[in-house]
Amino acid sequence: MTHYLVVYNRTLGQAEVTAFDGEASADDALRARFAAESQALGADYEVATLAADSIDDLKVTHARFFRGPETIIHELTRS
Repeated sequence: MTHYLVVYNRTLGQAEVTAFDGEASADDALRARFAAESQALGADYEVATLAADSIDDLKVTHARFFRGPETIIHELTRS
């Protein structure tokens, strides 16, 4: 299983994703998460570590990180 670090900018609706493979992937992903959180990115950012068999699976289970700004704008204006 691959572990992923997701740094999500809520304002822009954009996710930066880093994959970690191998025996220490969970530990490596957590270390990267702690490093990202220590950068004081602000309230507009969400930092998460997730595990999935593939990035495609992650995009299904955590779709909100991958919707993109156009989809978010459309969802906000269609009411």
